[in-house]
Amino acid sequence: MRFILFVIDDGLEPASPDEMQAIGRFNDGLRANGQLLMAEGIHSGAHATVFDNRHNAGIIRDGSHHTDAARYTGFWLIEASDDVQAREIALGASLACNRRVELRLLL
Repeated sequence: MRFILFVIDDGLEPASPDEMQAIGRFNDGLRANGQLLMAEGIHSGAHATVFDNRHNAGIIRDGSHHTDAARYTGFWLIEASDDVQAREIALGASLACNRRVELRLLL
């Protein structure tokens, strides 16, 4: 089963050096277990563009559709044997990055 973990950051501070090291160790563990498909940080919503071309509307708007302070700042794509294992990985991800993490099953 494949899942995505979104890092939810509601602060303005980037990850500290200690947090980056913890994330690196966490990623190394996922890699060693064959569970890491991809992990990346992402720019803030200020660098986003929202496209809405439903019914050929051609609407393009700069900025994120999220308007609150909490935003996604990174993600992991992981492989897990089941929901239980994915939840365990999500708990480890939250601990490693010192942020909230949202887990979703990929379709």
